[in-house]
Amino acid sequence: MRKDFDNELTTEQREKMKKNLVYIGIFSIVMLFAGLTSAYIVSMGDSFWVKFDFPPAFWVSTVLIIISSIVLQLAISRGKKGNSKAVKILVTATFLLGCGFAVFQIKGYYQLFDRGAHFV
Repeated sequence: MRKDFDNELTTEQREKMKKNLVYIGIFSIVMLFAGLTSAYIVSMGDSFWVKFDFPPAFWVSTVLIIISSIVLQLAISRGKKGNSKAVKILVTATFLLGCGFAVFQIKGYYQLFDRGAHFV
């Protein structure tokens, strides 16, 4: 009594369904970030936000995670070309950059704590 639904749809119908699901996903992500941005802007007018300087360690960690993402993309492209030696080096570099990111995140939170910007 089990029906095989894969044979009922044409290839064009399946592709159109996939495309529409991607559009729905993108739209929902955009709406989520629009709502979060709106909430941030509205609550910035309130006095409950603590104003403090951004610790320099967070800027370094941001740069490290961006470089790590670029290096990982390079590793993926080298892997598709079959260059396994370059992939090993680039993935190791990505791991080390990720470790550096974690270290600077911890340093940044310690800097925030030292400035008094923490939960009490």
